Amino acid sequence: MPTGVTGSGPITRMATTLNDGPPPPTVRVVAYIAGLNIDWGLAPNAVGYTVCRETPPGGPCTNLTPTPILPGVAQYMDSPLLPGATYGYRVTAWQANQHFGISAPVTGTPDSIPAPSWFRVIQYLPATAEVVLQWDSVHIPRSTVGPPPVSYQLLGNTLAVAQLVTGTSARVTLASVAGKNTWSVSAMLPDGSGGWYQGLSTGVGFEFGRYRLVALGARAVQQSIDDPSNADGLGDEVYVAAAVTTADRPFKFKNVTVSRSATFGDVGNGSAFPGRIPMGSASGAGGILTADVIPANLDLSGATPAPSLKAFPWVIWEGALSQGDMVIVHPSIWEEDRDHTPYGWWTNTLTAAAKLAYTSLPATDKAWQSLSRAQSVGPATGTSLLICQDDPQYSYALNGQCSIGQDRPLGMTPVRLNGEYLDRVLVLQQDSFEKLLAGPPPRPGIPSNIIIVPLFEGGVTMKAMYELYLRVERMP
Repeated sequence: MPTGVTGSGPITRMATTLNDGPPPPTVRVVAYIAGLNIDWGLAPNAVGYTVCRETPPGGPCTNLTPTPILPGVAQYMDSPLLPGATYGYRVTAWQANQHFGISAPVTGTPDSIPAPSWFRVIQYLPATAEVVLQWDSVHIPRSTVGPPPVSYQLLGNTLAVAQLVTGTSARVTLASVAGKNTWSVSAMLPDGSGGWYQGLSTGVGFEFGRYRLVALGARAVQQSIDDPSNADGLGDEVYVAAAVTTADRPFKFKNVTVSRSATFGDVGNGSAFPGRIPMGSASGAGGILTADVIPANLDLSGATPAPSLKAFPWVIWEGALSQGDMVIVHPSIWEEDRDHTPYGWWTNTLTAAAKLAYTSLPATDKAWQSLSRAQSVGPATGTSLLICQDDPQYSYALNGQCSIGQDRPLGMTPVRLNGEYLDRVLVLQQDSFEKLLAGPPPRPGIPSNIIIVPLFEGGVTMKAMYELYLRVERMP
């Protein structure tokens, strides 16, 4: 550099005999997050380049490169800078004989610092009334002197003052366990003078809600094929069973519970069936035929749950949910014969599989989202099912000839001499309950808070088609 020009102070553009070299051609500025990249074309015979910044544009130009940039390099990243402010730049090409050429000024404006993505509550700590918040990091392009350090600022109704966090998670105390808690987070970059450049913010809330899932009854769209030699009654005899798994973020397994109703159907037919509830139109003693409903006075609007699980309507699950909790429900209807072994297989296998699935899955964003997003399924029959998945990972081959002589879950497909049952899985979170309560209804004339679970069987030997009706409720 010429005598009298310092490496860090302002460069005064003076007409001297040395300022007669070729300047860098085609200088341009490209905006990045909180930064600007200056690049240029190479000047003939240049041995190095320096870059200076005009603040404001047209003002004094401060040298940014005390050590000249090597001749084969034609770019400089200036970061961090104040997003939205305008900066001016000039690039000087130096010759070996101290002659130089200064480019015309160019200007640029840095992009805003984006808000952190996927701000969420990952854990609730009831013992201390705290939650753990987490968010994805904000990536800032590297500057010439290295990656800028990124911190994050938390604000919320639980924080008396803004909290500065160096990582991407924080543990905070709830202002109210029963009320609404909200927070916002934004990325912060040091400005080099003891202050900060603040990015855009994003928010998240945390609030408990208490909900209930009630089994209201079922409808026989088509009765199953029954073997008269079993002497178990006329028509179908069925019971409802549900396994419920609860888990929180990140995949912390809580428990699995399995409950079942009494058996509904024929209580006579020449012999007594203790504990069976008469239901259906096959005889005066019951027996479920095509188009029968269970119970006969099925109420989808506002029936009060029974005090026990034996008769409809009965409560499958009830409890409090926050945004980090999940309820996984496996609803089923079983055609009863004399051998209850398959039901025992299902219960044991499902309980073990649930423990394995919800404790060993990696707590990754992708895995959690794939389970959280339950799909809407509309079979070819036109039955609508909300928040329900048929997931191959829950498929079990029930050993034995499940269509004859043994209980079987309706909705099976015959495989050789066995029946393969593909579990119906309802994945419910707080927002799932709220969406179901808000609508739309699954079918005209049916309330919006009803879930219809279709249990349709395949093959020529299994023809049962049932619908199970569940109701979601918000509790006080």
